[in-house]
Amino acid sequence: METVMTTEKKDLIDLLQSRFNSVKSRNSSYSYRALARDVGVSHATLLNCINYKRNFSPALAYKICKYLELNEAQTLHYLVEAMSKEISL
Repeated sequence: METVMTTEKKDLIDLLQSRFNSVKSRNSSYSYRALARDVGVSHATLLNCINYKRNFSPALAYKICKYLELNEAQTLHYLVEAMSKEISL
């Protein structure tokens, strides 16, 4: 099964990756497992999304937006995108 990437999904992944890199630069032992813990999801779920093997569910998109401290408009944008992917499946 091949996943089609959207600009919105890539943007959320880029934001998450940037936050990870920022924390990792201050703490060299910070890992994707620690990031997943901080977001509140399993590391397997997080890595599948980062590696484009899985689309974000609305719940996962919301957790990531909360972790990234995005404003309401940005959060709503990513939630709508996640919901539209869920409906099209």
